[in-house]
Amino acid sequence: MVMMNPDDITEMGVAEGDHVNIVNQTGRMTEVVVKGYDITPGNVATFFPEANVLIPNVVDEQSKTPGFKSVAVKISKA
Repeated sequence: MVMMNPDDITEMGVAEGDHVNIVNQTGRMTEVVVKGYDITPGNVATFFPEANVLIPNVVDEQSKTPGFKSVAVKISKA
């Protein structure tokens, strides 16, 4: 599931319950169900471990943790 702002869902031309693909340079999630959620427009939220495929292996120098809270993705209709 991918949680999106309802206005973003409408602008994209999909509806809640439709399926989308989520892609970035690291990986791809296909046929992900769209769910409307009170989230800032232009942002999305997904669950782990399913979304781990989108997280790069780069870690922060200081904390030694991956940047899993801020990963750019592109979403398209499935």
